[in-house]
Amino acid sequence: MNKILLVACFILVVGCKSDQEPVEENLSDLNLYLSTDEDIDSVLITDIYRNRENHKVAFNDTLRFKFKDSINDLYNIQFIKDGKIVSSPMGHFQIWLKGEKIQLKGTIDKKLIIDTIIGSQVHYAREEYNRESRKIYKDGASLEVKNELTLRTIKSNMDNPFSLAVADIYYGLNQNNPENLYVLYEIMSKQDKTIRDHEFFRVWERVNSSLNNIPIDFEKYSFRDIENKPVKINLKTGKKYLIDAWFVNCPPCIEDHKTFSKELKLFDSAGIDVIGLSVDQKHEVWNEYLEKNGYNWTNYRVDENETMEEINKDLRLGSFPNYMLLNTERKIEFSTNSYEEIKEYLEINS
Repeated sequence: MNKILLVACFILVVGCKSDQEPVEENLSDLNLYLSTDEDIDSVLITDIYRNRENHKVAFNDTLRFKFKDSINDLYNIQFIKDGKIVSSPMGHFQIWLKGEKIQLKGTIDKKLIIDTIIGSQVHYAREEYNRESRKIYKDGASLEVKNELTLRTIKSNMDNPFSLAVADIYYGLNQNNPENLYVLYEIMSKQDKTIRDHEFFRVWERVNSSLNNIPIDFEKYSFRDIENKPVKINLKTGKKYLIDAWFVNCPPCIEDHKTFSKELKLFDSAGIDVIGLSVDQKHEVWNEYLEKNGYNWTNYRVDENETMEEINKDLRLGSFPNYMLLNTERKIEFSTNSYEEIKEYLEINS
């Protein structure tokens, strides 16, 4: 709950209007135009995790900052006098920014009051979310209404980390509801990893951890063996399994199999049974591929009468190939699209 409240604090920062008239032409990455009657001698700007950007300059009514990286994060702005932070009850002002040659006009009166931001729409996306959120909570909104707002906001901000802050709120509302968590998982699985794997907002990690804690029930689905006979997959108690999810027309799957077929003993030595799980619908194509290449480890394909949507949800297949290491309780211990990452995780080498 503390995490949710902390993120809420990051989001609920006061701003004003959205005038979009340019200030001037000779701009740096971030340009501040500030007016104040307060006695300030310097300004410090850092990214939220304080590991990429750290810029301190003498105070002036016009300040320009050259960033090391592209601007796409939550940033701290601190005002300093005689080595002490002043002008904000929180000790700093936090703001979402994404863009180039961003211009911020504002006033410092015990805190930073934003008049205008040019070149960073994410600030106004956060403002809009805040307005809608305050309204629906005041009206006693249902979980369904809250989820609709958060998911809509996440989808419209997939290219920036503000989506992660809102995803954190969604996670807090739904952490005990696997069905709703899977909805978030599907959305975030399509997000750029450089944004999704943010060092501060670890919501993707928590979503996976929560879903991985649910045992995979293969027995409720039907599969087909190499003779095209319907079968159920019964996993042995106390045994670890590596599930290789693939299909014939998946080039990286086919490339991995060339190496995989030569290294099966590595998994056997590690006490892990390997099961190939194909989503191919045509038995002849799938079977011919296995026979032609002499791939004789345990392989099944999903029965064409099964609903792929439900299987994808339970197994969280996403993109292919997909390697899932199941622990002795049939829970996903590790999942990746990389064969090399599976070997690294298991600390096995050819």
